[in-house]
Amino acid sequence: MGELCFDIDLRLSDDENVRLEVTENYEGDKYHVVVFIDGDHWNTVGLSSGNELLKYMSTFNTAPVVDT
Repeated sequence: MGELCFDIDLRLSDDENVRLEVTENYEGDKYHVVVFIDGDHWNTVGLSSGNELLKYMSTFNTAPVVDT
């Protein structure tokens, strides 16, 4: 069976767009997520389960994106 790979485009506001690029089993992570804000790389995270992935994705729906 092939590896999962997909992108999610979110429009957080009129002038803020987020893209999540998700790849399964990449660089030692079960789910490897690269986050772009308005086309610029913002963050990369490795997650160990589908539940962690869903929880991480939902953070972009409930809170503004803040660079830490």
